[in-house]
Amino acid sequence: MYYQQPDGVSVHDGFPNPAADGSLQPLSLNQLLIKNPVSTYFVRAGQDILIIDRSLTPHPTDTVIWTQHDRMSSSVHTQVPEGAELWGVVTARITQYRWRNS
Repeated sequence: MYYQQPDGVSVHDGFPNPAADGSLQPLSLNQLLIKNPVSTYFVRAGQDILIIDRSLTPHPTDTVIWTQHDRMSSSVHTQVPEGAELWGVVTARITQYRWRNS
């Protein structure tokens, strides 16, 4: 069960009451994971989906996507090879554990 105490603290305990479905807030992955919709792209990397924001300036520890010789790759920003063109900053990674046809 989910409820909010008067002091603003959210409490999750026990099994949810089916009649109380209206009290749950909807979860939006767009709101949680995308800060700049116009400059955000999704790229598949193996079984993962990378969310990339092209408007961000990378920090040294950020994972970034870069291109060189018509190939895209990812690495920590400080390990981008010389001459490579920075394409965007990876802001999230979604891992699929089960495929639709499984």
